[in-house]
Amino acid sequence: MHCIDKDELLRIVQQNISPKRFVHTMGVCKLSVELAKCYGSDPQKAWIASLLHDFKKTISISESNELVKRYGLDEKYIDNQNLAHSKLAAISANEDFGIEDPDILNAISYHTTGRAGMSLLEKIVFVADTCEEGRTYKEAAKLRKDAFRDLDGVCIFILEYIKSSLEDKGKKVDEDTLDALEFFKSKL
Repeated sequence: MHCIDKDELLRIVQQNISPKRFVHTMGVCKLSVELAKCYGSDPQKAWIASLLHDFKKTISISESNELVKRYGLDEKYIDNQNLAHSKLAAISANEDFGIEDPDILNAISYHTTGRAGMSLLEKIVFVADTCEEGRTYKEAAKLRKDAFRDLDGVCIFILEYIKSSLEDKGKKVDEDTLDALEFFKSKL
């Protein structure tokens, strides 16, 4: 990793995402660090992955599409910033900030969809993104609490929610989400 200090990284992120997205990002950082400490994961890695997870969320669709093409990502990411931003943020973490740790890069890359065989760090960032304290949907507070005693159970709940809400809207569920759900259920 380049010798970029945490304060500089924080400043760069704050300058490049919307104020609302920054508040969310700080909430994800806070919960990720707490979960990392609870489960014996590296809090610094959790903080870095969380800080950068939405770094490309607020770019324009045209910029997103251009980057998807430049990096040779799957066509499914064209006009789909909800999926593309996580892949682009992981690429940016590596190219712009010199982050080479595959666990941090995967935690950023799969924070939207999950995937089969998620590492502890990946699960932490996935869960923190969904239920950080700024999230106010009905189940958020309960999920936040449950995450400290059953991280896998919360992952399953979130994956099932993603699947059913996309299906209800007539949208395709990403293969990574389906694979993740199958993986977690096979562990039960």
